[in-house]
Order: sequence, then C-alpha cells, then structure tokens
Amino acid sequence: MINSIKKFYDKAIRTSLLAQDKLTNKWYHLFSVIELQPEETYPYNIPNNKWQNNCVRTIQSKLENYTFYLNVNDIDSVAEAISIFDDPLNVFYIDEEKINFFNTSFTKEPSGEYPLIFSSNTHKDEGLSSVLPQRKSGILVWCQIDSDRKTEKEFILSSVSKEMFAIRQLTMDWLGFDLIQKSEHIGNIYLSVPNPYFREIDVSLSTNPICIFYKILERKNVSEPLIFRIIDRHGEAIALDKTFEIQNSIDLIKLPHEPHLFELRIYNKENDLIAIQEPATFVKTIQLGMSIKRADFHVQVGTDKGNKEYVVENFGIEESLLIGKPQSFNAECYFENAENQRKHHKHEKRKEFIFFPGAKSELEKSQFKERAKTIIRDILNQSNDSCYICDY
Repeated sequence: MINSIKKFYDKAIRTSLLAQDKLTNKWYHLFSVIELQPEETYPYNIPNNKWQNNCVRTIQSKLENYTFYLNVNDIDSVAEAISIFDDPLNVFYIDEEKINFFNTSFTKEPSGEYPLIFSSNTHKDEGLSSVLPQRKSGILVWCQIDSDRKTEKEFILSSVSKEMFAIRQLTMDWLGFDLIQKSEHIGNIYLSVPNPYFREIDVSLSTNPICIFYKILERKNVSEPLIFRIIDRHGEAIALDKTFEIQNSIDLIKLPHEPHLFELRIYNKENDLIAIQEPATFVKTIQLGMSIKRADFHVQVGTDKGNKEYVVENFGIEESLLIGKPQSFNAECYFENAENQRKHHKHEKRKEFIFFPGAKSELEKSQFKERAKTIIRDILNQSNDSCYICDY
C-alpha cells in the first residue's frame, strides 16, 4: 500500500535518538520516527531551531559511559526514506559516516502490506500514536520492532540512572514525551504517514432530518472520491452498516434512524482503509447542578485571649440546569428483526424483563393482558423489597 500512496508526498523528516558507548564506540539505536510529508510543510517544534545542512542535532555528552545524540534531518527523496525504514541496519549515516548498531534484529509490523491506522492523535497521551508527530488528519503507521530488546535491557534499570535521566530530558524537551515511561518503544523505528487525501474531517449530527454532516479539508492538489462506511451500534447489535460514495467536500448523509454509537471508516477508490473516526456518541442533554454563594456569616467567639472572628460561608442549592431535551425511549431501538436483534434481548434471556409481541387481534390483545396481570401478580407476591411496574 505504501507504494500506491507515496506519490502524495514530497519529502521526509527523520528524528532519531542514538547512544554511543564511550569505551567500546558501539552505537545503540534508541528510537526513530520517519515521517513522510506532503506539499503542505508541517513545522517541527525544534527547541534551538538551528538547522545546518538540513539537519538539527543536540548532544548530551556529560556522562561517564555514553554520549547521546538526538538528530533531526530532512530526507529529500520519499523512496530513500522508505528504503531506510525497510533496511534500518544497513543505511544509517551520520555526517556521511555509516553507523553500525548494536541492535541486531528488527521485526516489521504489521507484516503484510497494510498499515496500522490511527485517528487524530493531537490529544493522545497513551499508546503508539502518542509517540508520533501529532496530525489532525490521522496517521498510517508501519513499525520496525527491536525484537531482541537489547537496547531496552541496556538502559532501563531497576533504579534511575544518569543515562535514564538524560534520555528522559532529551525526549521530553525535544519530542514532547518521556521515552523512559514508554519503554516499550525503545529501540523501535516507525514510519509515520499523515493521511494522504485530507488534512482533517469534521463530523457532526443533524437530528432534523436525521443526517450526518461532514466537512473534508482536502490537501492541496489532491481531490479523489472517498467511500464512507458508517457503522451504528445499539448495544451488542449493529443497527446500520452501510457505505456511501463521497463526491463533495461538504455534504449531508441521510440516515434511516438516529445513530447511537457511531463509527466512521474511510476508504479510497481502491477500497483500501485509509482513515478511521473512533466510535463516539452524541450528547443531547447536559444536566448541571449549581451551588450559589449567598453570604458570609461573621461569628465572634470569646476565648481566654479575647474575641476571635470566624467566617462561615453560606451556599444555596439551586435546581439543576438542564440543557437540551431528555430523549424518551422510542421504537427505533427495535430493529427490523426485533424478536432476535432488539436492544434488550439479553435482558429478556435473563428474565429480568418480560416481553410480549404485538397483538394481531383484539382477542390476542386481551389474552396478553390477562397473562401480564398474572405474571405481575406473581412477581408482587414474591417480592421481598420493592417492585416497579412500568407501562409502555
């Protein structure tokens, strides 16, 4: 898949954290990210902002045993960047000098053609996407995992060492996260690819009529049709799983019913999954409880040393503020095959709820009513605490 989308990118930037043993001169690869970049250049937050020969470097050498290098450099050729990722042991150079790493084995993940796909990681502080450049478009990721974990074993000790402290400071100052706290990424190399088709997608719900409103911020000189796959889940059941061909950058997608837990998957014209929006629901009602300060009571208390004043704050409890309208239960929770797929099917199996099918005649309706009365009477007779009768 990387070969089919590399045409959308102009260059790459590689960020690497390396360590060199001062005694043996062995090199350890601690962490690398190679990011392919489209025509819209993304700014990198470089603390000293001093680029020389398309490279920025900081060195932490005030240690007894190791010198640490954090290196950020431009790679003009996308093909070269991909080849560096594919063969990390043989094509790493610093100042035109080839580096031979102590790391001896990398395992590519995923092993197949397709990448890991993440939604926008601008607010992520956990998981793989939290150690990659932040992109609103979402990212496609390939990994080279340091399978021997030699580097992690060398630097992650049971007690905090000077080397661990140096790694922590370098990564927090330059990369925005603490690599020591995310030690599962030590030694690994990541190829991070911002979504090639758009910079961002905004999705919102319109309830009258029931629609999904979307806005696609396309990349410069990129305009290709996309396919939206909308998956709506109600409990354990899938209420909707449907694809829509997208031709416009702004539009509405009409839905057959109001979505509950909404997930969006986006495909290109080759039917490759290229983006996801994580499952989300829509907030319709917010209830706020308020406590308003009324006044302060000043109380004089007599003591052996004289009067002492205390201030007692007086708060009043107001009625809660309701923003939006609470939604009552409606029949849309029951789908076309209601007897087997409705939302409360699992409760019916546990006998916590009693369900009656719709009556087809007045006689059947009367029979159901009598049966319901008998069951409710038995429940009331057997109840030890309290019982609630709900009529719908």
